[in-house]
Amino acid sequence: MTLCIAAACIDKKEPRIVTCTDWKSTTALGSSDAFDKFKRLKPGWIALLAGKASRAKEMVAALVGVFKTEEVTSDNAITLVKKAAAAHARNLKEEYCAFRFGMDYDRFQQWCREVNPALAKPYVDELTQLKWGASLLVAGFVKDEEGDPQPLILKIAQASSEVTHEEHFGAIGEGIAVAVPPLLRRDYDWEDTPLGKAIYYLYEAKTLAEIIDSVGPSTSIDVLYPNGDLKSVTKSGYDYYDDLLKKFGPKPKATGVKLKDEHLGPFEDESDSDVKAGDIKQRSLSRPSASPKLKSKR
Repeated sequence: MTLCIAAACIDKKEPRIVTCTDWKSTTALGSSDAFDKFKRLKPGWIALLAGKASRAKEMVAALVGVFKTEEVTSDNAITLVKKAAAAHARNLKEEYCAFRFGMDYDRFQQWCREVNPALAKPYVDELTQLKWGASLLVAGFVKDEEGDPQPLILKIAQASSEVTHEEHFGAIGEGIAVAVPPLLRRDYDWEDTPLGKAIYYLYEAKTLAEIIDSVGPSTSIDVLYPNGDLKSVTKSGYDYYDDLLKKFGPKPKATGVKLKDEHLGPFEDESDSDVKAGDIKQRSLSRPSASPKLKSKR
């Protein structure tokens, strides 16, 4: 698997989309750190890939086939991505039927209608349980009612085979279990997050996720502009964000922590004979939060 993140942000009062990926690819024979998970679909639209490389590339091909003949708008974007996903699902069924039965999918459906339903059911169940083999993030810009560009991030999830709109940021791959919480902790809101901070937040999240074996050490951070232009973080940029990570990122070890005698007291609960119900104060002390109460906006 992997880690890919796409996040909208603001720069000079205009929207941008920042992407962050690793380069690790794993097969039955081993792994390498040389798989580019950033793919262009058409000017102004990109896809990030996670999962089985061959399946991800097939999904990209399906997206390119749909996008090249259509203008993507806020009204039809999800429909177009679903259309590409349906084409990919059909290809998977065709492949399954060709290898399993030596016939195409239409002939298989006809066969199912002709034979005893109980005989066909196990094979139909296998077809319905086919996995996409990959997840994708699709990102680009659409125009609002005033004709101004607005960022749009869509996720094609391998597990659910659904297409969802990710309002502020989207993430795919095994690394999301570690990468997403820091973004939520920072209350990520694209309209309040300038480009420089967005790059740092994604870099921080990806770096933390490297504790997951399937997330590789190499990192690519790119910026997509509404006119279709792309820019990449340079070595100087990574050096700068490494310095910020040392300053603002979590530390591997807490230093200077000293436990005092008054920090711990006797344990008490309602089973103690000398403690009245509802009078347990030591273990129910409330405290003001050290930070604002955060909630996911996704």
